[in-house]
Amino acid sequence: PFVATLNKKMERSFIRASVNETPEESIEKAIMDSEQEGQRPPRIFKAYRQRWLVLMAFCSYNLVVGSIFLSTAAIQDEVQDYYGVGVQPALLCTTIFFIVFLPTAFPASFFVAKSLRWSEITGIGAMTLGCWIRYIAKDNYGIMFTGQTICALGGIFALCTTAELPEKWFPANEQVLATSIALMSNYIAGGLPFIVEDYMVKYNYSVDTI
Repeated sequence: PFVATLNKKMERSFIRASVNETPEESIEKAIMDSEQEGQRPPRIFKAYRQRWLVLMAFCSYNLVVGSIFLSTAAIQDEVQDYYGVGVQPALLCTTIFFIVFLPTAFPASFFVAKSLRWSEITGIGAMTLGCWIRYIAKDNYGIMFTGQTICALGGIFALCTTAELPEKWFPANEQVLATSIALMSNYIAGGLPFIVEDYMVKYNYSVDTI
């Protein structure tokens, strides 16, 4: 389904000037051909130079989401010891992202389609708020889990934007590359906690100093 959706979006291709035509002549010809065939005129896009910076910013957002999502997965024993909880509450810190995804995926997708900018601002704001709540929670599991849930709400916008951002910011011949880079940031973010946190916690762990 993801590939089919991406292909449909890529069908809204950019108008390219041929070798013997200026861009203006090519656009005018395409519009005239569409009117003669009884079709709507093609959409005209402009590719901005800063599109790669926008993509890198989104990848950074993805890295934060993935890191928070799996922040407790690699240190389950230490989480149980530090917060004084059992196995299930410790696992719930990761599972909450899946639980939140089910009821919010479609509303978030609708919001992203309506306003990519404000959906990302909302998501990043929620992630920031959730991380601060986790920080001030200290060893209070309830407050920490509240912050983790808010992070999950903010992370849903990142998942819904992976295909939408390349479709709106990149020409058709770059959309596959941009989408691949965005997806790759998800996998990198999923692997970072198992490297960084495993080293930071397991090799320097004590309840008094963590």
